[in-house]
Amino acid sequence: MADGHRALLLPLYYEALSIEDIDTVKTRASALEEPSESRESYAETLERILRVIVALDGVDSAKSVTPGAVFPGAVLWPRIIAWVDFLDEFHEQLQPILKNSVALGLLPYEIYLNALVAALIDNRDPSLSKPYPDDVADRLLYLVGRSWPHILQGAHVEHSNSLHTHVARPTSRTRQALRAITFIMEEVARHRPEAFMAPLLAGVGGLWDRLARVIVQQFQYCLKGHNPEKPFDTWQLMSIAGLHPPLDRAASESGAPALRHALARAGVIPCLVTINRILARQTLPDSLKTIPRDFLRLSAQMLRVQNAQKYMVQALKAGYLSLLFSYSHGPNVGAFTRENQTQTHARVIANIMPLTYYPSVLRQLQVSLGEVKNLDSRVYLQPFAAVEQWEELLEKTHRHSLALHDLDEGVFPWITTGACDNFKCAAIVNRKLLKRCSECIATFYCSTECQRADWVEGHRHECPTFAEFRPTSVCPPINAGSLARHGFDIIRRRPFTAQDSRFQRAMLSAQYEGLESQALMWITMLEGYDAATGDFPIAIWDYSSGKPEIHTISQQVLAEEWSVYLARVKRSAGRVQLHLVRRDEGGIYLSRAVFVHFATTELFDGMKTLAEGKASAWTEAEKARLQPRVKELLLKKHNWTF
Repeated sequence: MADGHRALLLPLYYEALSIEDIDTVKTRASALEEPSESRESYAETLERILRVIVALDGVDSAKSVTPGAVFPGAVLWPRIIAWVDFLDEFHEQLQPILKNSVALGLLPYEIYLNALVAALIDNRDPSLSKPYPDDVADRLLYLVGRSWPHILQGAHVEHSNSLHTHVARPTSRTRQALRAITFIMEEVARHRPEAFMAPLLAGVGGLWDRLARVIVQQFQYCLKGHNPEKPFDTWQLMSIAGLHPPLDRAASESGAPALRHALARAGVIPCLVTINRILARQTLPDSLKTIPRDFLRLSAQMLRVQNAQKYMVQALKAGYLSLLFSYSHGPNVGAFTRENQTQTHARVIANIMPLTYYPSVLRQLQVSLGEVKNLDSRVYLQPFAAVEQWEELLEKTHRHSLALHDLDEGVFPWITTGACDNFKCAAIVNRKLLKRCSECIATFYCSTECQRADWVEGHRHECPTFAEFRPTSVCPPINAGSLARHGFDIIRRRPFTAQDSRFQRAMLSAQYEGLESQALMWITMLEGYDAATGDFPIAIWDYSSGKPEIHTISQQVLAEEWSVYLARVKRSAGRVQLHLVRRDEGGIYLSRAVFVHFATTELFDGMKTLAEGKASAWTEAEKARLQPRVKELLLKKHNWTF
């Protein structure tokens, strides 16, 4: 039948979608898997359901090719959603029947979605008010979740018709169904941004990983076979832009952070970078002008996840740095340079800096920087107020790369040494000569006798706590519940390679060895000395901004969370200091305990003498005069190791 005449069949479609007999069909459908007493009854059920599927498909087809036709949306809508609910509920039982529709080139879930949208977008019927009632919106989103995996799973599958000839399912139907998915999500999210995730998640089975997988699969479907040098077609743009609502909720800390972690695991980062690189060069309609900016922001926020270093490497390989330089001469630059929007690039660069303490990120940065070395940052990044951050990133990458090279060449002496944790021994020797406690992996000994002695002296009380937050653990027990609710995997071990640990230890050792940084740290600790208890405050090395900042905090403040660690410091009588190292670990900042071991108590005793000689707070002038005496103690080259 010619397209223009399809509207003539609408009365037949309306009749086929009558819901007067839907309860009877449901009763028959629930018995389809059992031996049927009546072939005639089975045939009637098959014929009735096929009529419904053909009618759903026909309504959509007639509407798309007959612009002038009048569609009674208020009448169609309850019929369509009632039948779609039924077909979805009995999907498994109806497999024998649905196979017949597939043979005709009709994929059920595509038809369901397209028919729903055909009724929803009929603006000629004022009774279809927007926003949709909550129960309707929830049903729509649930059906989207149910349909999405089916549509993507069959996106490239061939089906055979009743004549046994193989026909490829029309790609336009898949695209139309994907557009229907994004249309429904956009419509509902516009009015209920905080509540649209729950029914969508329920539709995919309640699993964040499954929802993430279909989102990434839709991105991959839009990118499949696409030349990155060419702009996106309209259907690609709409399918990509329509995924903004769930991505935005995933990026928000008050939204669905568990989805953010699942999306990263599913491979969303390279997809977002690749899509952004194409969008940056494409002239977009006014309604989509802000999509490149929004997606760049989302790509940065998606990197606030567990194993961030792994996903940053993926982003860099996909062209993350080149992307930053591509916007200034692109057609959509105005969307970035409007008021309050110039900090997007700076935030992206700032997110990279804390990860320069990972060798894998450093090595990929060296490669990626080569791709933009001939581009002048003052020209390309000035419109986004990001030149200063870019130059800081270059300096940090260069400095850390040199340190990584030195580590590879064996320049750092502190990496090869370790201390025996029996304080009566305290030998500082080659680490290969030490054996660690097999339970907590936190203390080391030069002999069985030393291990036994430390166990008796107090390690038997420390060991269980040290084991709970060992160097390879994801988080301390006090943070476990909160992190689990935000999508972090707290069961598996901390995703550090041996090289990661060695490099970060080398960087901390190098900074600790620096005379100026040590003097600054000790003057701050002298100022916070507690004469009543004889305790120095604890030094915190904060790397959350990508560069070390030294703070101190009193032992009384730390007593609840770190009491076991502080007890070990007390027991050492000056041979051990506790430092806390605070780093970005995938969107959260955790403090980890690091013990500094000294062969003697000479440094501790000397600093304590300086501290006890002052009863009131140090003035700036007094601190300046104190520096030479502090440096004199430090220059005695006390034998120490982390």
